[in-house]
Amino acid sequence: MSVYPSDGFDKPKREVSTIAIEENPEVDSDFQSTTTHDKPSALSVRVLGVVEKFWLFEFFGFVLALGSLLAVVAFLRVYDGRESPEWKLPVGAGKYKKTFVLNINAIISIFTTTFTSGLLIPVAASMSQLKWVWFQQGHPLSHYQAFESATNGPLGSVILLWTLKGRRLACIGAVIIVAALGIGFSIQSLVIYPLLPVGVESANIGTTNTYYGTGNEGLPYEMPADMLGATLRGIFQSDDISKMKFNCPSGNCTWPELTTLGVCSQCFNVTDSLEESCGKTDIEYIAPNGDGNSNSTASVPYCNYTLPNGLQLHGISNDMVIAIQNSGNWNNSIHFSDSNNTIGVLSSIKSTWTSLPAQWDFLNSGMVFATAPDAWTATECALSYCVQKYNTSVERGALTEKLLDTYFDSYIDADRPDTIVFHPTPSWTNTSEEGNSNIYVAGAIAGFREFFNKQFTGQQNKSQYSITSGNSDFAIISNDMEFSNFTDLFASIAKSVTDNMRSSPYAESRAEEGMTWTSTGVSFQDRPHVQVRWAWIAFPSTLLGLALILLLGTIVTSAREKTLLWKGNSLAAFAHPLAGNVRDKISGISGPRDMALKAEKLQVQWLKTDRGFRLVPKQD
Repeated sequence: MSVYPSDGFDKPKREVSTIAIEENPEVDSDFQSTTTHDKPSALSVRVLGVVEKFWLFEFFGFVLALGSLLAVVAFLRVYDGRESPEWKLPVGAGKYKKTFVLNINAIISIFTTTFTSGLLIPVAASMSQLKWVWFQQGHPLSHYQAFESATNGPLGSVILLWTLKGRRLACIGAVIIVAALGIGFSIQSLVIYPLLPVGVESANIGTTNTYYGTGNEGLPYEMPADMLGATLRGIFQSDDISKMKFNCPSGNCTWPELTTLGVCSQCFNVTDSLEESCGKTDIEYIAPNGDGNSNSTASVPYCNYTLPNGLQLHGISNDMVIAIQNSGNWNNSIHFSDSNNTIGVLSSIKSTWTSLPAQWDFLNSGMVFATAPDAWTATECALSYCVQKYNTSVERGALTEKLLDTYFDSYIDADRPDTIVFHPTPSWTNTSEEGNSNIYVAGAIAGFREFFNKQFTGQQNKSQYSITSGNSDFAIISNDMEFSNFTDLFASIAKSVTDNMRSSPYAESRAEEGMTWTSTGVSFQDRPHVQVRWAWIAFPSTLLGLALILLLGTIVTSAREKTLLWKGNSLAAFAHPLAGNVRDKISGISGPRDMALKAEKLQVQWLKTDRGFRLVPKQD
């Protein structure tokens, strides 16, 4: 008996004997006759036959993949733009009870696996069937292995693409198998989870419809200590604008447009309103001459400048000059004397002085013992009750309030003595007329006016040698202010006073029916939301479309070529083996590598012979 190495792996460790194979055509013919005519008639066999003949299992795989993809789309359509959900599944009981949490990614992963599995059913069957179609034309035997490897994974599919040069129907299946590696990535990329704010709790910030100063009635001149502190804080800490207190549990909150009683500020440049009155007076000076200096007197012109409320800038001084003089008298003010809601007015005249003004040039640069103003400005500012509309929000713990509009029209109500009343329209406040919800009542007017009159009135004096003195703290800090500084200062006072009114402990107790003392908003917390990027669905959809093309193309090709429907059945290799003369050419192989080399050179064709379909040498 002859001996040959087993599979070509080095040298055999023991001798392997061969057996003789006797081919008996008559027996084979009898067997084929038996298998052809003795088919069982069971219903299951007939059903399986229909499934194979009409590719029902492959279409089932396609429908499974299509259904999975549609399920992903429908599922994500439901949750797109919504907060990311979680589903808790309790398993077990008692101390063995466990809870499993499912999220969107887990559900998508299930559909992805189902989609991929269903997609590969028609693809694998089509490629296996196309293998038999391919060999009906005659090709190297090595292509058989290429087709088999392609159905087993991406690497084999790449080899098949190289082997067929990408020009055959089977290459579509190879592309699908390779591309299937990206299905999971593509479907998972459909969903991202941006953090978006979600309302979790209520938030509160103070508003008020009333302010009386204290909780007691009939005390129009009495201002509580907290309001006194707020006004002084607004004056002397104007660079540090006050912040309204609020309750925002998460640090991120919004409120609807809110309206509240408050204080507004306005400033005007009233220099043009100064009334000029001029005259002459005698002053002393030392005049230079040829023999030295001599004391003399001279009559010089001067002008006084007066505001309508009586505040006056004197046009000449023999001693200290008044650098700034302020008045808190609101009577006869230029812009605010007729306003019921004014609670404080500042009139201010600021000037710079020189000993040699232009009108004294005739003194020939002598030593003058007097000064006159050479530049002056007048400013008028006021604080007034008003109704304010705000857009309010808190972001990362920082409050932002944007003033949207103000309402100034007020009237005196006999039923509410020592107060003024505002009644804006519901369209302005966005509030119904229920009760007194659109009524705003402001008291303590006399108390504010008295306080600001005392606080603002005063002057700052200055000598020729920069020696200064003053009788008012407010005059001292306002001495170096320009007009824009006055505007900022009064805005600071108004803001500080308004915040104190909105936080007043008496707001609730003095509120009338329908009035509010707080505004309720929403506290937000950033939570993950579902955002679907639908463009990523194109990739699996394309693969599904290619799979359908491959399946239909394979069915049509198999019908046209009248190819037996073996598909991926492994028994086909036994039913249609190599013909004897072909087997003889590879009987002496020494292993897989040797077989691969011989298969490259061995051209075979799948044809019907007198013994059934066989892989025979390619026919010319």
